[in-house]
Amino acid sequence: MMKIEIKQWALSDAKELTSLCNAVDRRFLSDRLPYPYMEKDAEEWLKMVTDNDTITGIYRAIVYDGKLIGSISVEKKDDDAEIGYMLLNSVICFSMNIQTKGLAQKQSDRYVPLHSRSYRLNI
Repeated sequence: MMKIEIKQWALSDAKELTSLCNAVDRRFLSDRLPYPYMEKDAEEWLKMVTDNDTITGIYRAIVYDGKLIGSISVEKKDDDAEIGYMLLNSVICFSMNIQTKGLAQKQSDRYVPLHSRSYRLNI
């Protein structure tokens, strides 16, 4: 059976994160993600999330059967929080509702209150 894991980011994830960010469908992502995404971008972001995890937000990698396939985060925004995620463009990601499972696993991280808003219509 294939396994979905939500794990903390590590500085050693830079190469895989770089590949992921260059492979995802960018139509539904914030413009703050540079393209092309370079390994130095990944290293800077990973340093920020490892230094600020649980302080400014919760940042996690989505791993499916041992392979990095996405990212999910809940970031503090004043009195609210913003959920962000990205997934590889594979049918398996969407058919298995990975983002829903990721949010379910995040509930144990005690992050409230939660207000959700879409960056762009993603249907």
